[in-house]
Amino acid sequence: MINRDGVYNQGDQGELVRLVKETESLLALEREVNEQLRDNEKIYRSLLETSPDAIIISDINDRIIMANHQAAVIYGTENKDFLVGKNSIDFFVPEDRERARKDFGMILQNGSTKIARYSILKAESTPCQVEINTSLILGRRGRPKALVSIYRDISGHMSAQKERELASLDRFNLVGQVAAGIGHEIRNPMTTVRGLLQVLKGKKGCRHFMEYYDIMIAELDRANSIITEFLTVAVSKPADLKWTNLNNIIRLLYPRMIGEAVHSGKSITLITGQIPDLELNEKEIMQLIFNLVRNGLEAMEPGGELTIRTYSERGGVALTVKDQGKGIEPELIDKIGTPFFTTKEMGTGLGLAVCHGVAARHGAVIGVETGSAGTTFLVHFKNEGTGPC
Repeated sequence: MINRDGVYNQGDQGELVRLVKETESLLALEREVNEQLRDNEKIYRSLLETSPDAIIISDINDRIIMANHQAAVIYGTENKDFLVGKNSIDFFVPEDRERARKDFGMILQNGSTKIARYSILKAESTPCQVEINTSLILGRRGRPKALVSIYRDISGHMSAQKERELASLDRFNLVGQVAAGIGHEIRNPMTTVRGLLQVLKGKKGCRHFMEYYDIMIAELDRANSIITEFLTVAVSKPADLKWTNLNNIIRLLYPRMIGEAVHSGKSITLITGQIPDLELNEKEIMQLIFNLVRNGLEAMEPGGELTIRTYSERGGVALTVKDQGKGIEPELIDKIGTPFFTTKEMGTGLGLAVCHGVAARHGAVIGVETGSAGTTFLVHFKNEGTGPC
C-alpha cells in the first residue's frame, strides 16, 4: 500500500487482507442467518396453514393482518385473503360484539391470555359457536403490537350437549309420568296415618310413646316432601306465568338463603345486573334458585363464599350460582340432574332434577362449569317477548 509520501507499505497490505476476510465472514454469517430466518418462517407458516384450528392475527385496532386456511373455512369462505383488512369484531354476532371488544381491550391493557366462547357469523351470515384463545404479541420496545387468536369450532360439541339435554328431558318426563300416576294415591293414606298419630299423641295412655310418634311424624313429613318433589317434576308446564323481574324474586328469597348460609358458617354475595322482565312462575323459580343455592352451600367447607349473579346475555337473562367447593368429578358431570342420582348420604337425587324440570318448562337451559376451585351453575332464560303492554 502506498502512503502519502509515495512509499509502499507492505504491512498495510496484511491489514487489508484481514479486513477483507472479516467482511467475507460477516457476509457469510448474514447469509446463514437470513437463510435460517427463511427456514423458520417456512416452518411457522407450515404450522399456521396445517393447524386444525383457525388462527387470526389482528392489530391493536382489531384489523385482521393475517389468517390461515382454517380461518377461511370457519368463516365459510374459500379465500383467506378475504379476511385481511377486515375488522375482526364485525364477524361476531351483534350481541357478542361489545363483549368481544371489551375482552380484547383487556388483553391489550394487561397482557393476559383469555379463553372465551362466542358466536361468529359465517360468510352466509349463519352463526357458528367458537371457543377463542387470545394472546398478546409485543413489539421490540415491549409495547402491544398485535393479538393472535386461535378459534375452535365447538358447534358439534354444542349439538352433543343439546342431545344430552333432550335425553335428560326425556328422563324428567318419564319420572313425571310415574309421579303423576302414584303421587296423589300415596299421599292420601299418609295424610290419614299422620292425623291418627297426632290424635294418639294427645291420649294420656300413649304419652310414654311420644318420642316414637314424633319420629314417625317426622319420617312421614320427609316422605311427603319427596312426593312434593316428585309432583314438581311431573308438571308438564308452569301455571300462572307473570311478567316479573328475576332480581325481585331473588331479593324475596334472599333472607332465607342468608339464614341457610349463616347456619352453616358460610356467606353469600349477591350481584344483580340490569335485566329485562321475564314471564315466570314465581314459586317455581324460587324453588329452582333455592335448590341451586342449597347445593352450593352444601358443597363448601365453613368459611366458603357463594356468589349469585344476574346479567343480560345473548338476547336473554343469565343467572349464575358459583360455589368454592372442590368441584364435581368429570365422570359425574353427565349424571348431574338425573332423577334419583345423588352423591349425598341422605339425598333424594331430585333437587337438580326439579331445577332442570322448572328450567325446561320456562324454556331455559342449565349449564355447569366445574373445577378444583369450585362449580358454577348457569341458567339462561330466553327473552322472546317484549314485556307487559
